Amino acid sequence: YDRGWYVGAQGGVSFGVNTFSSFANDKTRYGWNGGIFVGYMFNDILSLEASAGLGKFTLAERDCCNERGYFLGSDWNRYKYVLSGMTGHYYKDLASEVFTQRYGLKLNLNVLGLFNRTKDSRWRINLSPAVYAVGTSADIKTLADDEVVREDIDNWHLGVGGSAEVSYAITKHLNLGIYGGVTFLTGPKVMDGMPELHHDNHIIDGGLRLAWNFGATRPVKKVEPSVVFQTVVDR
Repeated sequence: YDRGWYVGAQGGVSFGVNTFSSFANDKTRYGWNGGIFVGYMFNDILSLEASAGLGKFTLAERDCCNERGYFLGSDWNRYKYVLSGMTGHYYKDLASEVFTQRYGLKLNLNVLGLFNRTKDSRWRINLSPAVYAVGTSADIKTLADDEVVREDIDNWHLGVGGSAEVSYAITKHLNLGIYGGVTFLTGPKVMDGMPELHHDNHIIDGGLRLAWNFGATRPVKKVEPSVVFQTVVDR
C-alpha cells in the first residue's frame, strides 16, 4: 500500500542520559519501551503518525562523577566534600529508576519513494522528525539494598528528535520494521531527579514495529483495446 490508514505496535530497548546515565560507570543498564501508533500514508513518500508509549530504564553514576566522588546530601544538594555530621549518600551508591510516558506526532519520509526504481518496492526506509510530550517519574534508590531514598519525582517535558526505520511488506497488509531514534528533552527539568549537573537530557530507543495497513492501492489504468475500422470501397 502506498496510501491510506494504518495502525500498529512497537517495542524494544531504551536508554536514558542525564546527570545519571544508562551507560554508567559500572555497567550498561538496558531499559524497555512499548507503544501503539496510528498513521495515514499520503503517497509513496510521506505519512503522518500519532503515537502513545510507555517505558522504563535505570540510570546510575557516570565515569566523571565517579572520579570526583560526589555526595548527595540530605538537603538534596551535591557536595564534593562531605560536611561534618551531614547525612546522605555517595553518587556511586545510588541509581535512578525512571518511568516514562510519551505522546507524539512524527512525519515519515520514505527515501526509497523518491526514486522511480524503488518507489513500488516492498522495502521502505523512513526518516522521521518528531515532537513529543514526555512525562517522567523518577525513584532514587540505593544499589546495595534497593532502599528508596526519594520517590515520585515527576516532571513534564517537551521532547524533539527523530528516528530512522527500515521496514518490509511481508504481505499486502502487514509490515515489519526495525527502528532506532533519539528524543531530546527541552527545558531545565531533569528526568532522573538528581541535582542538575550535566546538560544531557535525552532518551535513546531501538526495537521492532509491526503495522497493519488499511489503505487502497493506486488505481491501475485500464487500457482499452483499440478497434481499427477499415472501409472497403468497391471499384
